[in-house]
Amino acid sequence: SASSGEQKDIILYINDAKTKNIEVLPPSINTSSYDFTIEGNKIRFGFRAIKGVGDKAIECIINARNINTNFSDLKSFLENIDLSVVNKGVIEALIKSGSLDAIHPNRAQMMTGIDILIDSAKHLQNDKKSGQGNLFGGENSPQEAANLDLPKVNDWPDHTKLAFEKEIMGLYVSGHPLAKYEKEIKQYSSC
Repeated sequence: SASSGEQKDIILYINDAKTKNIEVLPPSINTSSYDFTIEGNKIRFGFRAIKGVGDKAIECIINARNINTNFSDLKSFLENIDLSVVNKGVIEALIKSGSLDAIHPNRAQMMTGIDILIDSAKHLQNDKKSGQGNLFGGENSPQEAANLDLPKVNDWPDHTKLAFEKEIMGLYVSGHPLAKYEKEIKQYSSC
């Protein structure tokens, strides 16, 4: 994961890209790699820029993703990661950074239910190892487990998401706290 010196470099690179009108995409569980990558004419945030996500965890995520041709939902992620490497702290960092938005957009729900996610992952992986994962219907089927019984909570407001992004990556990725006000100011100044 990024040191404070590396984070300063990352901030400079991101700001440089923005001044050149190059869009910087947030990290994504299905498309990010170790470092920043090019996607068309955009740049995708790399996992190494996220505090708390080390190289072993990144390798584990990428290997699981490659085997499964991306994660289709939260269940497929939890079922296939190595919890001894992609532990609670790594999952929390992924949530805060927005890396899991593609498979479950409610960050607050995942953070509130982090222990449920960990327990569900253990349950799903044990079922998979025992070969019971897809053999039986009923209450313990993977389809039931896919619901994960996460608490019913509203997602964080934008300012909370941005604060966590700043904490975990050193900068705002999905927006800027003043962006909403800048639009309003432009609207009034054009009158």
